[in-house]
Amino acid sequence: MENKFEPLAKDETVCFAWEHLGKPLDMNSNSLNECTLKDDQLIAKIIHKINIIASIKEKLFLDDSEGIEAQVLRFGANGWQKGKIRIKMNVEFCPDETEVIETATNNQPENSESGSPLDDLRRMINQESQQDS
Repeated sequence: MENKFEPLAKDETVCFAWEHLGKPLDMNSNSLNECTLKDDQLIAKIIHKINIIASIKEKLFLDDSEGIEAQVLRFGANGWQKGKIRIKMNVEFCPDETEVIETATNNQPENSESGSPLDDLRRMINQESQQDS
C-alpha cells in the first residue's frame, strides 16, 4: 500500500523524537524525549540552519520573494532555460493506519478505522439527555 502524505494546514503542530530533529536543529526540548513545533516554526528552524547569507535566504525562501537567477534543464526541453528560482517548503504528514488514538470525550482508545470521532460524543450526549429525562 502506498503512503499518502498530505500537507499540514497552517498552525498544525508537529511532535517528534528529540534525536530526529531536535538536536540537529539546536532546538530546546519541551521534555527530555520530544520536541513540539507548529509547521511554520519547523520550516523556519530548518531554513535558519541552512548556511547561506541571509539576503540570499530571503530571495530563495520567502513566498513573495523575487527569487535568484538560475538556469533550469527541464525534461523535454531543448536546452537550458534562464530565469529565477525560489524554494517553497511545506510539512507533510502520513498517518499510520494502525495508530490508536484517544478521544477527549471518554479517554477510551479508538481505532482510526472506526466511524466519526464525534460518534462517541453523540452517544454521551444522548445518554446524558436520557438520564436527565
